[in-house]
Amino acid sequence: MKNTLEKYCTKKAVKNTAVVVPFIQVQPICICIPVHNEYPSFFSTLRSLHLSSLTYLAHQKTKAVPVSIICCVNARNSDAVSIRENNAKMMYELKRLTMSEYNDHPLLNLIVLDCSSDDLLFKDTQGAGLARKTAMDYAVLHGASVLACLDADTLVSSSYICCLQAFFSNFMNVSPSSPSIASAWALTGFSHQRGAVEEEEKAVRIYEDYLLEHSSLLYRCGTPYYPVALGPTIVCTAQAYAECGGMNTRCAGEDFYFLQALIKLHVHQDIVYLPCRVFPSSRISQRVPFGTGKKISEIIEGNVCRVFEKTSYEILFKFIDIFKRTKNKNPMEDFFHEVSNSLSILMPFLEQDGFFQDWQKIYIIHHKSNRNLEYAFHDRFDGLKIIRMFHFLENTTQ
Repeated sequence: MKNTLEKYCTKKAVKNTAVVVPFIQVQPICICIPVHNEYPSFFSTLRSLHLSSLTYLAHQKTKAVPVSIICCVNARNSDAVSIRENNAKMMYELKRLTMSEYNDHPLLNLIVLDCSSDDLLFKDTQGAGLARKTAMDYAVLHGASVLACLDADTLVSSSYICCLQAFFSNFMNVSPSSPSIASAWALTGFSHQRGAVEEEEKAVRIYEDYLLEHSSLLYRCGTPYYPVALGPTIVCTAQAYAECGGMNTRCAGEDFYFLQALIKLHVHQDIVYLPCRVFPSSRISQRVPFGTGKKISEIIEGNVCRVFEKTSYEILFKFIDIFKRTKNKNPMEDFFHEVSNSLSILMPFLEQDGFFQDWQKIYIIHHKSNRNLEYAFHDRFDGLKIIRMFHFLENTTQ
């Protein structure tokens, strides 16, 4: 019987990826980066990784685990000639690095995947998600144990490589017969880089405050889907990556869905935060329909960036609280009646969603175990469902 990781590699992983220099060894820890129209700024990201590795090497107390930086240089069929030319410059310079003393670094090596040449372009409906998946799949197919997501315009703190090393050590199960890596994931801290001009700096701090406030309010509600979903903060083992089905291929928001899938793996466990930070770019961008760059642009244009109404969070808190209080009694009837009596404003949404019809089936399967019932509740009422609920409530009260 194949395990989950082997099955993923066999059935779901992107294969036959074009590698610029195909003989470079994939290391146990891989930092996976989509690169699109990032010349020459991407070299600042590489420099920050290099400096972080030197900090680790200067203070290491145990044997270092080698790290691969896997860059997926990508473009779409519809991309402008200027983007294709930018990627060509990037490919040329990265190839020079892979064939130079850079890959003689005592800790890091660089692997470049080509999804930008004429016969390897992405479709117009594909983008960052597929680029992340291509790099991460390449890593697991070649034996990586830990995968770290990063963006091409994101810098890292001096402790970043040290934290990846510690994460690897904490979840590596060493046995005489077969060492293996456990199913686990974690998040780094984050703080956006300073804006290029004053109005960008103000906008990015407004957006960052919004992200943190929304996360804090969700945490108080009792949902496990409270962490801020930023791609470059995510670190996971190859086993966890496979168990949640790998990275999705969305053009935008792929990090939200991937983080949601990781949370569902370990609903009952506290979320691990690594004591390091990443520094995403604060630049304005229109490349994707939503995200940091798009949000900053909207704030500068005068659009208000605020969390949902406080009443929406209060309703979510009450809904989760009712579930918790009734799960030890008669969760099916008591849960339904208490929600319909005290949260009547939520009932139209739950009816449209088919929640209680599904919950009846879920309860029959899981009613003997409170732990399984709680997992099933949060699996059914996940982060996306919460956002949809909030939009429904705000549209209802307008």
